[in-house]
Amino acid sequence: MKIFPFLFACLSFSSCPYHKLLIQQTASLDTVKVTLRKMERERKKESTELKADIETRLERIEEELREIQAKLEDLYQREGRVLKPTPETVAQPDTTFLSGEELYNQSHLDFTRGEYDLAIQGFRNYLRKFPNTELSDNAQYWIGECFYAKGEYETAIEELKKVEENYPEGNKVPSALYKIGLIYLKMGKKREGETYLRRVIKSFPNSPEASQAKERLKE
Repeated sequence: MKIFPFLFACLSFSSCPYHKLLIQQTASLDTVKVTLRKMERERKKESTELKADIETRLERIEEELREIQAKLEDLYQREGRVLKPTPETVAQPDTTFLSGEELYNQSHLDFTRGEYDLAIQGFRNYLRKFPNTELSDNAQYWIGECFYAKGEYETAIEELKKVEENYPEGNKVPSALYKIGLIYLKMGKKREGETYLRRVIKSFPNSPEASQAKERLKE
């Protein structure tokens, strides 16, 4: 039973090799723990700094966008117009000195901005001044698209039909017929819609609209 005094002696004197090994291992573990804690603090610090940097940059970008928006609004106001006007306050730009192409492009730009009433007025003004140009059927087509975008489907169909009626040789005829078919389908009038889609396929077999019509008829 002399093992206990021996163990006591080993634990009591640093000269015991086992005691030295235990101390070394403990010290190593402590060093690792300190290192890990330091790394964890640095990681959190870096994460916080990165997040703060991102937030700062986003705030700067948002501020720049607000400045750009303000400049655009000022520009439109200088032209006698405002962004996204309501139908009751649609601005009337002076188109007296615009060429046909300029008037058409301005009207199409209004359409892309969602200013449908203004675009309709512009396209109709174009047709009054330039009723028989290469862009006349396009102007008539976009009038129909404007009414479609406004949700006025019956009026859109009426305007789109005028493309074929007034410009039977125009390049927008297949687009107009295809659009009419889609509107009828959207309205739940399947028979009328499919009739127009088949007309596109039959009359304009090599057009992109014919390919699209075939796909829609498969659905």
